[in-house]
Amino acid sequence: MRSGNTMAQFVPKANGIGVRFYVEQNGKKERIYLYEKGWTQEDAEEAMVEYRQKMGFVEDKDITVAGFLDKFYDDYVEHNVERSTAKRYDEFTAIHIVPELGNIKLQKLKPAELQNLYTKMIKKGLSTTTALKVHRFMHLALRYAIMWGYLRYNPCDGVKAPSLAETEKVIPTDEEMKAILAKAEVNMQMYMPVFIASTTGMRLGEILGLHDTTVDIPGKVYSVKFSLNYLDGSFILKQPKTKGSRRPVTFLPGSDVVLKKYLKFRTERQLAAKKYNDKPIHFLVNKNGGPLNPSNVSRWFKKIIRELELSEEISFHSLRHYHASWLLRQNIHPKVVQERLGHSNISITLNTYSHLIPNMQGDVISSLSGDLFNGGHVSGTKTAVFSGTNGHKLVRRRIAGVTK
Repeated sequence: MRSGNTMAQFVPKANGIGVRFYVEQNGKKERIYLYEKGWTQEDAEEAMVEYRQKMGFVEDKDITVAGFLDKFYDDYVEHNVERSTAKRYDEFTAIHIVPELGNIKLQKLKPAELQNLYTKMIKKGLSTTTALKVHRFMHLALRYAIMWGYLRYNPCDGVKAPSLAETEKVIPTDEEMKAILAKAEVNMQMYMPVFIASTTGMRLGEILGLHDTTVDIPGKVYSVKFSLNYLDGSFILKQPKTKGSRRPVTFLPGSDVVLKKYLKFRTERQLAAKKYNDKPIHFLVNKNGGPLNPSNVSRWFKKIIRELELSEEISFHSLRHYHASWLLRQNIHPKVVQERLGHSNISITLNTYSHLIPNMQGDVISSLSGDLFNGGHVSGTKTAVFSGTNGHKLVRRRIAGVTK
């Protein structure tokens, strides 16, 4: 009997990527190496799958969906994804997938059964976002089932992926933002995350991941190098996922004054405390000098929103959207907005805030000189000046789509 070993290794070469894997025939292992000039990892993966299928190397035909997902978790997930992602995959498997599909033999799994799973999830009241995440997880797992020789094709390819329902994210108005900051100012510890988010567009984890060494007050710049999360009773400090997320963010005017005031507050509290971490790592700390818990900050922020009787749809993440919309209303180029937010490419920024750009277009065009097209001479054409929109009355802005 022939079988394929589950492990595969992609080998970068000067002119492409190869793949090395093992197959077993009559109890003997044989190492196979495939490579062609110009191959991408996807090309190498497809070549390996084609080789297995052509030669008839098939893994355990009796393994169930539950059995394979256990193996996928042990052999891939635990070693290749972040803890928070691994935990989410484990929950998808235990709560949604195994109860419905766990006993089905993997090689008998049909697209219709996956489609039915997603339909049931949505009928139970779960969001299409959750159903889509489960679909993406299954697609990833079954792609590895092909690579490892358990399947010849991916059943997820025959499924219509759950469509994201269009949602609206509420952004505070300028007046509401002033009220939020004024309300928060009575608690300096909690005020600072709100202040930094609204003046930089940084994510909560990025703000709480700031160190004294990454907040350059004289240079007036934050350096986003870490993100702080709290999972299973412990803090996790990690680097941002993308190169764009690791970025400098310049202070807005006046931010240095607020940050100096905070440092004075932090020092006074440290001197008054009976128990305090003498060497705090983080810039924003609790009364004992330890890191702030992201969940506590979010809960405290929602409390402020309730007390101000503002829309319950306003979350801490809305401050990120507020900053982006505020910049765009100042006619700041979307490329600058992208860099401050840490989006991996400008298309994300444009897609997220595209509804604001038509509103800006009228202001920009009206500020351009019309001499050239009103019979004036080219030499007399005035230089176009982009006028701001500070004086315009701001109505509540809504963002269509998924939170970025």
